[in-house]
Amino acid sequence: MREYHLITSGKITAKNEEFKARRVLNQELATLVKFGFHNPNKMPDFTKAKAAQKPGSGEKKANHARLHQFLLNQSFQSK
Repeated sequence: MREYHLITSGKITAKNEEFKARRVLNQELATLVKFGFHNPNKMPDFTKAKAAQKPGSGEKKANHARLHQFLLNQSFQSK
């Protein structure tokens, strides 16, 4: 039962992170469209902000490593 909970909570967390990343991209797109339509000379530069933030990559790897370790421990305990 613990394995099921760990796997499903990891998938839910990954899906939530994916939704957050999509929201950020949609907000940036809306801002660019707004500036492109109304005032293209003052277009903001999002490339600097993107380099500073990489959403979810470290957390996803940590969750995967935790799941892998848990499953290995369960395998060794059953033997």
